[in-house]
Amino acid sequence: MNIATAFAGFSYKVKALFRGNKKPTARVYEHIPKFERQNSKNAQKSPTKQSPKRSPNTSRKRNEPARPSEKKNYMSFFNNIIESVVNLFSGADSEQEELIKPAKGRSETTTASPTAPKVNKQASHDIEAIGEDDLDSKEDTKLLQEGEDDDEEVFSAESKGTTSSLQAGWNISNLIQGTGTLGIPYAISQGGYASIFAMVFVALLTNYTGKLIIDCLYAKQRGVKVRVRQGYADLGEHCWPNHGKTIVGCAQVLHLFSALVLYLLLISDFLNDIWPHPVLRPYIWTAIAGILVFPSVFINDLSRISWLSMFSVFALLFVFTSTIGYSISEYHTWDLDALPFFNPEGFPIAWCIILFSFVSHPYLPSVEEKMKSPERFPLVMNICYAIAMVFKIAFGTLAVFTFKTETMQEVSENLPYGPLKSAIDTFLGFNGMFSYALPSFALINIIDKWNLRLIPPCHSTEDYTLSNKELCVNSGLRILLVLLSVIVAVMVPEFSLLMAVVGSVSAVALVLVFPALFHLNLMRSEMTNVGYVVDVSIIVIGFFSTIFGLFFSVKKLVNVYKLDF
Repeated sequence: MNIATAFAGFSYKVKALFRGNKKPTARVYEHIPKFERQNSKNAQKSPTKQSPKRSPNTSRKRNEPARPSEKKNYMSFFNNIIESVVNLFSGADSEQEELIKPAKGRSETTTASPTAPKVNKQASHDIEAIGEDDLDSKEDTKLLQEGEDDDEEVFSAESKGTTSSLQAGWNISNLIQGTGTLGIPYAISQGGYASIFAMVFVALLTNYTGKLIIDCLYAKQRGVKVRVRQGYADLGEHCWPNHGKTIVGCAQVLHLFSALVLYLLLISDFLNDIWPHPVLRPYIWTAIAGILVFPSVFINDLSRISWLSMFSVFALLFVFTSTIGYSISEYHTWDLDALPFFNPEGFPIAWCIILFSFVSHPYLPSVEEKMKSPERFPLVMNICYAIAMVFKIAFGTLAVFTFKTETMQEVSENLPYGPLKSAIDTFLGFNGMFSYALPSFALINIIDKWNLRLIPPCHSTEDYTLSNKELCVNSGLRILLVLLSVIVAVMVPEFSLLMAVVGSVSAVALVLVFPALFHLNLMRSEMTNVGYVVDVSIIVIGFFSTIFGLFFSVKKLVNVYKLDF
């Protein structure tokens, strides 16, 4: 017995001394080993019966020191966000079968159903906190005791989640503080100061719909909430069994593909701006950017993708802080009257860009599932979205105060030539190169899960090795993905306007329409009239966002190319 175990045992005995004969609550049960909880229950039922002695070699599972492999390091933040993306698009059914085990006291030959729900930590505590006096019959007592065994068995598997609340918040912040934030200054310059109020409203709205997604993953069984669904696409399949998963998958593919195009535009602009005078035409730089990112689409090692994502995060942080610092240094040039309060044609464009920058919903189920304390997820969401809202408003307004109506689609284009602009352009280019691997990897996984006849499995497994022909087909698929993203980047080299067009379709669907529809379909019996009205209102907002956002975004694109609409 080491020092940590001895101290934990002493702490438990001191708590028991001050607790007296009070029945332990659900929170206390969390820190009591399983064999001691069982002995405590037996002692309450029959006080004269002595509890069995604990074997000397029995370990205290809750208090045993962490194994070396469980120690966290600074890379866990980035590994967790990558694992969240992978779990989102990986087969959830196989993972469910691994987590759910046969209940104690039942036949060993009984196998867990692939659709059997997982019981979360809070559900296990709720069952333990229920007293026998609350049961209606002896049959209910027996059912509860069996349920306790089931919950404890599943709970022990559920404890594999190692992500702390801080790490979960970091993952969510990375999703909503990414490349989409670069378009916020242009959005404010197009929509006017009303875009700032729209940013507050969108932050509140998307925070609410993100919680709806998590709420739809659970259902009440035996009076407690258990997790019965896995990912975002799984919700679509439950709502619309025939084509729901495909519809949701198409929206995800469009959003991920647009991210690939945006990264290429960042790289091509970096290559073009490193020279004091134009050397090559923009479309040639875009083709060169495609060549630079081409090797990254063949990366299947998540640890390498984690390293690339880490570099991209720090690159963006440098860009944001440098731009804010420069804007503050130019405070003497600010003109608050240069921007109108509301621009009717520009506001729908700004609205869709803002929506695009707040997309994190497809990844939230995986982030919540890996948390040690999933009951803290709503608090984490509130904090992350509040910080993101304040940061986006500060970044956008300071840039617009400095550059006024001349704010470019990439705010770095407004910076004067010099060391600062060169550094920001360089970090933006590196951000594009380092970030390309993650959405391409997620895209390949979506296509793999569609089980298309013409496309073989995209990854080898322990039980199946890809043949040379299949490897060639997979390589061709990755080459096609890069070529398509290059073609779109050449045809539409407008960073923020492309963001607005995609935001009016995929972002509206992923953060507004789908969450509200899922909630209406899956949770209708538990909803209040107010909740029903709110969900319907969100769907209506999404409908008009798509119509007006797509129309004015395309119109703006056409005007940029100086064509008649």
